[in-house]
Amino acid sequence: MRLVRSIVSLMAVSTVAGADDCRLLATSGDFEHGAGEWQFDGRIVPDPRKPANHVLALRGEVASASAPLTIPESVDAVQVRFRVLAPTSLKLRFDSKLVLRVRIYSEKGNSRFDELEITPSDHWQTISVRFSPVSEFRHHVLVEALNADGPFYLDDFCVTAIGA
Repeated sequence: MRLVRSIVSLMAVSTVAGADDCRLLATSGDFEHGAGEWQFDGRIVPDPRKPANHVLALRGEVASASAPLTIPESVDAVQVRFRVLAPTSLKLRFDSKLVLRVRIYSEKGNSRFDELEITPSDHWQTISVRFSPVSEFRHHVLVEALNADGPFYLDDFCVTAIGA
């Protein structure tokens, strides 16, 4: 009985440790060492809340950030997780919430997406989106804001495999 508990405990720790393995994102998601393979409308700046940290400041008519993915065929469900700072001073077009669209793309340029409404806050918020099944959408991930007129901030991107 003791051996079974130990194995179950070890499996639970391994699963939790694997949950933060961001290797499905083909580049770093924390921006401490530059942009890597990210493409985005904005620049890397000191975090407005913690200046020692570096984040993406995005702005533009449809501000976006994208990065390549490395999702193996054996993975059928993924979670896209990141932090967003949408300050209460953020100017928004036609809404009181920041509208973000999280997309995953196929190699042919087709995409699947989830649309989220983020209430502006002067604190970082963690966002999580699940895509299942992944199907052919394994090429890159994109986050775009549909209604922001000023800068908002993204950091700590992670794409992980999850149980379907």
